[in-house]
Amino acid sequence: MILVESYFEFHMFFNCRNAVLALPILAFTSAYDPPCSLMMLLRYVKDSTSSRVSPP
Repeated sequence: MILVESYFEFHMFFNCRNAVLALPILAFTSAYDPPCSLMMLLRYVKDSTSSRVSPP
């Protein structure tokens, strides 16, 4: 539960321009659960990169 709350806090406070900073911090704070952390990091990267692309 704490990991999920942390993920949403990072997602709210760090937009795609700060993803490079947010990802290492999130990885460090959630290092106790690597498989779950990796999945959440990948999802964050996917969300961040997809939000940069706007329809023509």
